[in-house]
Amino acid sequence: MISLILLIIIALAALLVTWVAIHQYRGERYLCDDCQFNSPEKCHKKERPQAVQCYAYIPKDKAPN
Repeated sequence: MISLILLIIIALAALLVTWVAIHQYRGERYLCDDCQFNSPEKCHKKERPQAVQCYAYIPKDKAPN
């Protein structure tokens, strides 16, 4: 029973990672172009400013006020 639950959790995690990877890439643009964290002070990732995947990505228009 526990192994079945663990298998389901792993499968859901794999689906989530795949969904994020597919939906974050925006074609010809980099995510950093319109990310609320696109500055050296806010983002220290080595991919910046040319990231095509980022777990912290939040578009400027969806940022909390």
